[in-house]
Amino acid sequence: MQQQHQEVAAITLQIQGLRQRASQLKDELRSADGALKQTLRQAALTRSMMERYHRLVRQKYVSELEYQQKQIELAPRKVMSKTSGRYNSA
Repeated sequence: MQQQHQEVAAITLQIQGLRQRASQLKDELRSADGALKQTLRQAALTRSMMERYHRLVRQKYVSELEYQQKQIELAPRKVMSKTSGRYNSA
């Protein structure tokens, strides 16, 4: 009887630990999801900006050099966009 009581107490502690870990993982998942959504929004904005600059180049409002400089400036965002796309398609 004593042994069963100890086993039940140990199992109860394990269950509490698992519930706590599940709660922590849910919080981490929510945080990661928020970060991913923000990255995706930023990637969409970057694409939009580059499309706009490309149109301005074709219309001769912006020089090709300015367009290339903007591409260099936004290159890190473009890399993040491609990385985020991998997670988004999963």
